[in-house]
Amino acid sequence: MKHDRLGLERIVFFTDAVFAIALALLALDIHLPDLLENPAPDHPLDLLSHHQGYVTSLFMVGLYWVSHRHCCRFIRRYNKTFVAINLALLLNVALLPFATTVFEDYGQHASVVIFYALCMAVTGYLKTGLWLYATHHHRLISRYLTCDRIRRLTWRVLIPPLVFTASAGIAFFDITLARLAWGAVLFALWPQPVIRLALLGQSRPL
Repeated sequence: MKHDRLGLERIVFFTDAVFAIALALLALDIHLPDLLENPAPDHPLDLLSHHQGYVTSLFMVGLYWVSHRHCCRFIRRYNKTFVAINLALLLNVALLPFATTVFEDYGQHASVVIFYALCMAVTGYLKTGLWLYATHHHRLISRYLTCDRIRRLTWRVLIPPLVFTASAGIAFFDITLARLAWGAVLFALWPQPVIRLALLGQSRPL
C-alpha cells in the first residue's frame, strides 16, 4: 500500500493526459460532409445529427473524465491493483476514438452499434470497478467518507454503463431506438444539478 502523494498525483496527471488525447483525437476526426454528395444542412443541429457518434463520444469521454476526477478527490493512497485497473480503464478510453470512427462509417449495422455501445459500457464498468475497489472497506479512500455517500457516488458512476449495456440489447431489434437510448445518460445524471442551479437563481435577491 502506497501513501506517496506525489505518486498518486502522477497517476492522476497521466490519466488526465490520456483522456485529453482521446478528446483531441475525437475532435480532429470530425469533418464536414461532402457538399457535392450531400446538401449543406439548414440548421447546426442537422450537422450534429450526422455526427452522433462523435457528439456522444465527446460527451461520454468528458463525463467519464469528470467522474474520474471527482472520485479521485477521495483517494488517499494506491496499490498495484489500483494502478492495473486504472491502466485497463485508460486502454479502453484510448480505444473509443477507433470505436467512434467505426460507428460513424458503419453505424447502419446492428453489430457496429452493439460494438460501440459495449466499448462505452466496458469503459464505464472499469470506472465503476476502480471506484468499488478503492472504496471497499475504505481500502484506498478517506475513512471519513460515509457509506451513504459512497453508495450514491457508486450509483452515479454505474448509470452510464448500464444504459449502454441496455442499448446493446435493444440494437438487436431496433438500431434507432438503441441510439436514442444513449440520451438517457444525460437525463439520468443532469436533472439534480440543473434543479439546484434553478433554485439557487430563484433564491437570489433582485
